[in-house]
Amino acid sequence: MKRLAEMVQFLVAVVCQALNNTNVTGRYINVKNFPRACFHLMGGAMAATKTTIIALYEATDEDGTSAAAISGATATVTANTLVTKATVALASAGAGDLVVINGLTFTQGTTAVATRTFADAAGLVLCVNHAVYGVPGVEALASTTNVLLYPSDPGDDDDVALTITSTDVGGTVTVATNECQAFVDLDVSKLSSGFSHVAAKVTTTANGTVSVVAEGYGLRHRLASQVGASATL
Repeated sequence: MKRLAEMVQFLVAVVCQALNNTNVTGRYINVKNFPRACFHLMGGAMAATKTTIIALYEATDEDGTSAAAISGATATVTANTLVTKATVALASAGAGDLVVINGLTFTQGTTAVATRTFADAAGLVLCVNHAVYGVPGVEALASTTNVLLYPSDPGDDDDVALTITSTDVGGTVTVATNECQAFVDLDVSKLSSGFSHVAAKVTTTANGTVSVVAEGYGLRHRLASQVGASATL
């Protein structure tokens, strides 16, 4: 059996960096030898309502000559919607405040798992992690007045993303994204005639970090990624 590292060529499309309400375009990568190329965005912190967009551009060479957006080759991540890690801040929470996690509603009050009510961060953790009344596939961890939420078993068949909202009633609950990801998977044959190179442009309204890895795949022969180190077990 071929190893993944022999079937896919991994390329740095956008090096990990901090962005604050701005954009960056990575280097143009030659994809002409691949049937398909997947550009995988990984993002960090995003406050509520913020977005991060990955969009692909085609060009005729590595210098970005005649660069143009590829129609439909874009994906947008919105804070707290289908993300991989998020924080619920409860320092200013008050009676009746609502936190909705993957469709299940938790209400600030006296902690009672069966009614999904919580008094504080520890109480919300008890509710979320409960085997019967909790959120399937999600684990919660308390840190003083904050609750960190993340998939309980990443990679499992029941792996889930997180969608979290809040409604302020007697106080203020703040929800923010810690980690998110998105991808655009491109059929290279759809590039315009004479175009052979693709770059990822990341545009964010958030203040956080981003990176993009390109993965060229679909060839039958073995591929080699240019890496500084590797290990195969």
